[in-house]
Amino acid sequence: MIVVVGSGIIGLSVAEFLTRSGERSVTIVSSSHFSPASQAAAANLATKAQAFARDPHFAIKLAGKMKYPEWLEKLRAESAFNGSLSSIYSCGVGRDLFESQELADRQWMRVRQDEAQIAAWGLPPQKLRRIDGQTIECDDEAWVDAASLLRMLESVCRKRGVVFHEADVRDIESWSRELQSAEAVVLCAGAGTVQILESWPSVELPPAFSKSLRWSFGGTLTIHDSGVQLGEGVALLEKVGSSEPSKVTFSGAHGTLFCSSVSIPCVFPHRPMSDGDPALQNISLQQDVVFRKVREVFGIEPQQKRWEWKWGHRLGFGHREWLVERVPHSLPHLKGPLVVAAGVHKSGYLAAPLMGELVMQKLQGEIPFP
Repeated sequence: MIVVVGSGIIGLSVAEFLTRSGERSVTIVSSSHFSPASQAAAANLATKAQAFARDPHFAIKLAGKMKYPEWLEKLRAESAFNGSLSSIYSCGVGRDLFESQELADRQWMRVRQDEAQIAAWGLPPQKLRRIDGQTIECDDEAWVDAASLLRMLESVCRKRGVVFHEADVRDIESWSRELQSAEAVVLCAGAGTVQILESWPSVELPPAFSKSLRWSFGGTLTIHDSGVQLGEGVALLEKVGSSEPSKVTFSGAHGTLFCSSVSIPCVFPHRPMSDGDPALQNISLQQDVVFRKVREVFGIEPQQKRWEWKWGHRLGFGHREWLVERVPHSLPHLKGPLVVAAGVHKSGYLAAPLMGELVMQKLQGEIPFP
């Protein structure tokens, strides 16, 4: 049996991969006291053509993105989801609308890459174009409905016999029975990773945690309005300005609009914010900017009964960090390996179709992760 700690997008996708053959049992242990980023995500699968092609993991991000249609279809067929994939997933044009030509020029210089270098990296040709002074488009951008994907994954995992156990994951003794039966533990706890590892006895933090970490608390606005349309063939629409948040990304279909996202730095992760916390005022100001951009782009006035915010904590390692690491430990009940798995900063959904395979390779020592 393998124990997966965490039931967010990474934990569920790892459990789904590990149970495909039907020969391996999986138990998911999770805590309800964390505010998971997975449940607050808009799940925009944005790669902005080759904008981050200098990232050594960029090819893996693209590979994960390409797997989405087939992966979702298999999950849909096996789960209790009865709707069409077009209601929860779309791939098409990504359109960026800038508030000034200066901002558009700056982004164009940033994302435009040398075609020869793109080919040398073994990446597909860039599909980027300048529409006018304030609009840039790129092909093959996508989004997935985060909540629907989580429900589909949980449904598939339960049908395959995955056991879900709620416990305080920081307290080893509260799930020692599962730990004693485990051949391996995979920690997929997102922003809770550091806090959990520091609470476990005789565990070394991965090297990535000695670098500059970025904790943040953020939210995504969901608007239900049958009149909202992104535009024919448009999967992602981004409004870019100078006010924080400097950009708001819109996605969704069939009367549901996801607006991502408000975000503030967290000095003390998971500490409840008090009424006098200055960060709350910062959140309120960013929310006002999101509503303003909704009005500018779609010409609608959001009504409170038709919108909701979802909030969560995030932990980032920087765009050059993708954490799938085997961690030295002396946990008293665990005889097998411990692996920590975390997605790129804010990109767990982008990695999801590949994360289970990467974890398995690490467990088996087949391929060292770059």
